[in-house]
Amino acid sequence: MLDPQVPPPAPGATPAPPILKYFEYAHLPGYLQAVSKPFHDLAHALVATTQPGREQTKGLDKLLEAKDLLRPRRARPMSLLSLLRLPRDNPRPTIDICVLALLGALTVFALR
Repeated sequence: MLDPQVPPPAPGATPAPPILKYFEYAHLPGYLQAVSKPFHDLAHALVATTQPGREQTKGLDKLLEAKDLLRPRRARPMSLLSLLRLPRDNPRPTIDICVLALLGALTVFALR
């Protein structure tokens, strides 16, 4: 998706970095488009105003990482609670959290 505010590259200009494809947002649902659009705009502005190179690539990598961290997760295919068959409306959620923390610690210990 081309942003009308970002001018097209001039003939003979350096091609856009391939990472820009991960900032596209037109295919996303509306609630994700609202979060992703500012990152798309900033990524294209950075490419337009900085010199290509290792620093630009690293900056775009970090921006993509930030976008992925801030994007809300609406639907997860599977959760640990569903694997344990614990009720989601448990009146004692702190016990569930302790069980999950213990399982996570055991998993990390077992992988060593």
